[in-house]
This record gives sequence, C-alpha cells and structure tokens, in this order.
Amino acid sequence: MARSRAGVLRRIGLVLSGLLVLALTVGVGLAGTVAGPPETTAIEVEPLSVGAGATTWVCAAAPTLPTAAAGDDVDYDPDLGTGGGAVATLAELTALGSSEAPTMTVGPIAEAGSDAGTAGPVATMSQPDVTDPYVGVVEPFADGVPLVGGVSVARADAGDLRGLSVTTCQQPVSSAVLVGGSTQLGASARLVLSNPGETTASVTLTGWGATGPLPDIAPMVVPAGGVRTMLLETISLEPRIAIRLDVEGGRVVPTIQDTSLDGLIPAGTELVGPAADPTTDLTIAGSALSDADSASALLRLVNPGVDAATVQVEMLGPEGAAVLAGAEASVIEPGTVADISLAGVPTGLYGVRVTSDVPITGAVQLTRTGTAGEEDPDTAPVDIAWLPASAPVSAGVLPVPSGLVDTAVLTVTNPGTADTDVSVRTYDAAGQVGLESTVPVTAGATAELEVPDGTIAVLLEGEGFLASAVVAGDAENGSLISAYPIVNDPYTEQSVAVRVTD
Repeated sequence: MARSRAGVLRRIGLVLSGLLVLALTVGVGLAGTVAGPPETTAIEVEPLSVGAGATTWVCAAAPTLPTAAAGDDVDYDPDLGTGGGAVATLAELTALGSSEAPTMTVGPIAEAGSDAGTAGPVATMSQPDVTDPYVGVVEPFADGVPLVGGVSVARADAGDLRGLSVTTCQQPVSSAVLVGGSTQLGASARLVLSNPGETTASVTLTGWGATGPLPDIAPMVVPAGGVRTMLLETISLEPRIAIRLDVEGGRVVPTIQDTSLDGLIPAGTELVGPAADPTTDLTIAGSALSDADSASALLRLVNPGVDAATVQVEMLGPEGAAVLAGAEASVIEPGTVADISLAGVPTGLYGVRVTSDVPITGAVQLTRTGTAGEEDPDTAPVDIAWLPASAPVSAGVLPVPSGLVDTAVLTVTNPGTADTDVSVRTYDAAGQVGLESTVPVTAGATAELEVPDGTIAVLLEGEGFLASAVVAGDAENGSLISAYPIVNDPYTEQSVAVRVTD
C-alpha cells in the first residue's frame, strides 16, 4: 500500500512540475509579447578611409568590316565601289589635376604603357592611326584621383564604313547594358569586349529584340589583356537589339559596332557604348534634333523585365520640359526593344526624360541623310549616332576631339524640377584654362555650351545635370554625325561608414 501511495504521489508531482514548467513558458512568452524584443544599440565607428586607387581607361578599337576575317577583308569588286574605304582614327585621353599634372601611362592593350605628355595641371594623350583598343592608367593623388575624359574617333567619308564614330573611353565594368544596333539583313552588330586587366573574364550575355528575348547566347571568355568579338547577327535577325553582359573573374569594356548597308550604299556606322542601368526615371543628355528632311531621330527603349512598362516621354528643350505628343502612355512589352519616333519635335537641342512604372533603359538615335551618287541615284548614304542614357552627375569631363570632326555642339541639361547653375572650365592641349564661367540652366531645359577654339576638355560641376556633345563631319556627299555623354567623376576614395549593433 505504501509503495502504491508513493507511486501516486510521484505521478502527481510530475504532473504539477509539468504544469509549473508550462506556466513559466507561457509567462515568458507573454512577457516577450508585452515587452517586445530588446532594443539594438548602435555603436559609433569612425569612418574608414580606404584610399584612392589608379583608374584604368580603355579607348575603343577602330571599326572594321563585319566580313573581315583574321584582320583581312574578303575580296570586293572595286568597280562596285564597295569595301571598307579609308578609315582615319584617333584616340585621345585627358586627365585633369589641380596644381600638379597627373601621372598617366598609355599604350595599346596588353602592351607596356609609356608616360603621357604633361602640361601644367593636365596630362594628355593623342594617338592617331589606332586600330586596337588603347589603354590609359591614371595614378591617384594623395586625396583622390584626377578627373578624366577621353574619346575614340573613327571617320570614313566613303566606303561601307562611311560615317563618324565617336565614343568615350570607358572604365572596365562588371555589368552593363548596351542599347543600339540591328541584326536584320543588311545590318551588322559586332560586339567587342576588351579586358585590360590581369585576370581572365567570363562574360554571360543576355539579349532582347523587337519581339522578345533573344535565343541563349554562349558565354564569352576574354583573356587578360585580350579582345574578343561576336557578330550578334549570328544569334538572331532583329530590327533592333539590346544586350546585357555580366562578368565574373574580371572586368571588361564593351562596345557594339553598328554598321548598315542599303544595298550597296552605306547606311551608317557607329560605336554603341553602355547605357545607364535600367531605372524608372531614365534620362538622356542633349541631342541636336532637326526638322529638316535630311534629319530624323528616334528613342529606343528596352524593357528587360517580366512586366509590361507604361512610359511617358518628355523632351527637355530650350524652353523647358514638354511631354512628347503621342508618348504620354506608351507600352513597352516585357523583354522587348521598342522605338518611339521623335519626328515633329522642332529644331533645337533636347534632352529626354522617360518615366516608367518598371525599370527600363535606352538611347537616342540621330540620323543624317546625304546626297545620292552615280552608283545608285535613288539611294542616298546615311550616317547615324547613338547617344546612350546616362545618370545625372555632379562633376565630370566632356572631352572634345582635336581632329577628325568639323563641328562640335556641347550641351548641358537640367532634368530636375528646380533651376540650377553649372560651372564650366575649359582646357587646351597646353594645359591652359581658356574659359571659366557659370551657366544657368532652367529646370527641365537644355542649354548650349560655347567653348573657345582649341578646347580639348571641359570640366563641369553642378547638381544633378547631364551633358553631351554632338559632333559632325562634312563629307562630299553629306553630313556625318556622332554623339556621346559626359564622362563621370571617377573619384575612388571612399569613406566607408561601418555600423555595428549588439
């Protein structure tokens, strides 16, 4: 009986202990619910200066005929007037210091560079007859890196490559989107990837066309100090394309050589550089639009997402912003590239602002039609320019080619909602400052920059502005044209704020 009573008492004790544990657990849970989680305490840490590093710049290779193999073109019948024609090239790079000239080494890709010339606070390189990518390395100062701007220029007044092609020298990137070009019959889009680094880069490519995503594209491996090319027309025949690249193991500088023929008549050659990353508030710097019969323009947009984009296009002209008629609510289907005509816009300088409900990016294409010749009296030659979208900047350099162009129109655009002032300082090849001024720019407007003859670089500083250059050449059978945006401040010194919580 005693053992039975003890067993009963033991079981009662276990039950009571379980109830006590349950009560304590519930109590703790309720206390946590009432009191909430403990507060985190931020610990202030001094900003860490990681210092500035050298910046590397790559000026693009010269255009080549899409049919070229191993550096030699296939045979052409000279009686038909076909072939590449004479292409003149020029690579220029300018680094701006303050009281001292920057240190810059320059040379062809994969070759040891030599010191660039210096004059006062400016280091400059001007190299004619360039065929391969040209590389410049700019060393930092104690408190940062110099501002840098440069261009690759190619000009052919005749032949299949007739056109003026100007693109800014670029820093290597790990990802980029290029908008421009065509792979339909008669057109070629030649993707060029340059790797100035010391490690091999593996590049994954994604593309979009007029009706949707392009077929899968095989990855490209670009060795250190190497250049790799791909004819995108081997992937798909498209009237309009956009390409995204993502890089592992290194960084590359991408361009697309856009070349077209209308039968035997050249229909434009241009080098397409990277556009701004997709965004819901897209901006494109000033373009020279004309309502003349020989000129036209369009806006090309890519929607890389999975949802349709509804966009509104505003022209940022001399008098301010105005919605483009017919583009108040244009729809860009997911995964497609679409063109919006800019016909009807009066002659003038205009930036572009595109607002969208999903991220997009794009570029403006300018077209100039020349005069038909004896080889085909019914077809006139054409040249084109691509001006990619760019983000507003607070400082940057707008380079001006010293040769191969006949005229240059420089613009500054204010995409904001408040008036702003942009400071301007010009430099010549001797390192002399030619002009120091402040240009007021009305909200939503584009203004022309007047610079002295001999200017090779324009330093611009302000709040959230865009800038660009539209350059032209006078050929016997019509105008040649190209355009490019400002080169952003490459300042690499970072003050890293570290936030520690307990």
